[in-house]
Amino acid sequence: MARGQQNPNPLQLIGIASMITLFFVVGVLGIVRGDVILAVVFLSIAIALVLFMIVVYLSARRRLHS
Repeated sequence: MARGQQNPNPLQLIGIASMITLFFVVGVLGIVRGDVILAVVFLSIAIALVLFMIVVYLSARRRLHS
């Protein structure tokens, strides 16, 4: 989170998790249906969101320790 903002509330976390899950499920459905473009696009978005959340978490944790 940006400096000066509060921690996200549970509803925001549920929204983020459901969005990542939705992208992942659509990507898996693309694989099952044989639609490579759909699978690659949605799975890459899901992976990018997960990596972004990890980077944000680690940078916030490092900022709190320093």
